[in-house]
Amino acid sequence: MLDRSKYREMKYRNLRRDMLSAWYGEEIARTEIVACSPQPRSINEVIDELGAQVFQPETLQRMKLEGAWEEVAGRQLAALTRVGGFRDGVLSIEVRHSAFLRELAETADLLQNRVNAAIGGGCREIRFVPSSGRSRR
Repeated sequence: MLDRSKYREMKYRNLRRDMLSAWYGEEIARTEIVACSPQPRSINEVIDELGAQVFQPETLQRMKLEGAWEEVAGRQLAALTRVGGFRDGVLSIEVRHSAFLRELAETADLLQNRVNAAIGGGCREIRFVPSSGRSRR
């Protein structure tokens, strides 16, 4: 179905421009149109709004965590791990080598606190799993 609201808005904008141009002249009309136009928004704000409409909340949290993983985990740990899945409050962290699985188990609580601080809560458990073999980005 065709959304006609965009075209209706363009029609009224052109009508306002023509009326202001006839009343004030071309230069002042431009100034008035800019003054009455909505303020610009940052692209991050628009993407966040669209993402909230398209993605599930846990998917958005996982995407946010992937972007900030090196900051959350630290450079050395981020080099050995990557964010896996995030479902029902359980975050899976993929580990490059199985020898690190036991070593990282002791840091799960600290990492969980950092993750919750970064994504605004929602992570109730962290599981370290062997890497799935997908190429690292």
